[in-house]
Parts: sequence; C-alpha cells; structure tokens
Amino acid sequence: MFSYGPFSHTGFKADYAVSDNVSIMVAVMNATDETEADYSDASTFGAQLGLYGQYINFLSGDDYTQFDFTGGFNISEKLFLGINATTTDLAADASFSGFALYPQYTLSDSFSIGLRGEIFSETNGGAGALYSGALSGSTEDADNTSFTITGSYTKGNFILKPEFRIDTASANIYSKNATDFTDSLASFVVAAIYAF
Repeated sequence: MFSYGPFSHTGFKADYAVSDNVSIMVAVMNATDETEADYSDASTFGAQLGLYGQYINFLSGDDYTQFDFTGGFNISEKLFLGINATTTDLAADASFSGFALYPQYTLSDSFSIGLRGEIFSETNGGAGALYSGALSGSTEDADNTSFTITGSYTKGNFILKPEFRIDTASANIYSKNATDFTDSLASFVVAAIYAF
C-alpha cells in the first residue's frame, strides 16, 4: 500500500495547523506514479484531515478516486498499534484496496519487535501491482497477504533490524526464474543503520 499511498508524488502541497491536534492539507500533483514527468497531462487533487494523530486522505483525478486512512494508537506504554487502510476506484471498473495492522512492542530501551500484517487486493487489473497486470498484462482479480516480523536493536547511533516476511497470493505472482512462478514467497533481510 505504500507504493500506492496518497501524497507521495510530484506537485504542490499546503498544510495548515488549525490547532495542536487538528490539521488540514490540500495538494495538486501529477497523476499517480508520474514523478519525473507528466506523461498523461493530468493532475490529481488531494486533501487530508489530521485529527489527533489520525489522518484521513482523499485523492481524485482523471478516472481515479482514493480514500485512505493512516493512524495509530498507544494501547499501553509498551504497545503501539498502527493502522493503514485504502480503497481506490480506477478507470474501466478496476480498483485496489488494502488493510494493514502494525503492532509494535517495546521490550526494553534498546529492543522492540514489530509485526506487519497486510491484505492487498486488485480487481480488473487494479494498479498492476500484482501478477494480474504487472507480469501477464491480464486484468484478472488477485489478492496478496503478507506477514512481516521485524526486530529493532539500538545501541547508541547504531540500529540493527532483522526481518522475516512471508507472502501468499491467490495467483502465481512470484518469480522463481524467468518462466516459473509460484503463489508464495519467504524472505529474510537484515538492515544495519548508523546515524551520524
């Protein structure tokens, strides 16, 4: 959903803080995913309402409408729950939607662990993010479910983040090689970050 989230594209944005807990933003941008140039000669209008750390987003353009919610809540002193939900209508009855939860638990001052669960669906090819449009050129429906567990260890300016992820899809969208595809994928990565 990050790849197709609102307000990440080239354009103009204006923010206004109504109070410490309420904000309004409006934007005029290039069409989605047209960051270096405006190939379609179309603009997208965006608006955002921020309420106490929760953000309701709206995008509208040529055959494009998207509603999006991004926010989170401190369940306890050590447990945070992040939420992202989006739904979009595109041209020719195509659409995509998704929902993700991000619980994060702080075990100590130096270590936390987080989980990300996401469901992402496309109808009639959607945004072309899944096999339905991206690889085959077809306009079939497709769904993908992802679970990611991430550790975060901090020592001074150094952060170490091991991450394990499992993806499962309703179609064979993951490439084993140039001609062989599968409906699931598991991966493990480690990020090492040093801040100067």
